[in-house]
Amino acid sequence: MPPEAEKQRIEIETKTAPIELWDGRSNHNNGWYIVRSIIPANTTKGAVEWIITPNVVPDWKYEPVIHVSQSDIIPGQPKKAVNELDKADNRQTEAELCHLTEKGMEVAKKEIRQNGDPI
Repeated sequence: MPPEAEKQRIEIETKTAPIELWDGRSNHNNGWYIVRSIIPANTTKGAVEWIITPNVVPDWKYEPVIHVSQSDIIPGQPKKAVNELDKADNRQTEAELCHLTEKGMEVAKKEIRQNGDPI
């Protein structure tokens, strides 16, 4: 979460134990950094309290995403595709669902979304 990336920036404050930032890349192959607080000895309640505040970008809308089910692993079960759009995005959007045939790409379904209606 680089501070210069406004869509990823967060602020972490502590009300109790100090915060530590560990570089976990040497211990794990996933490249994660670790934020932690050590729990004080003999503490059972309120040992660690953080306030995590995301950076809010005004008027931000997420990009459209297509979710595809993997249910075709079971014979005869239908495969589904869902086009997810930001509900605050009111632009007219056209979506096509295509499949590949011996003749090439063919449109299986075409829909137009207007004024925030889901596709």
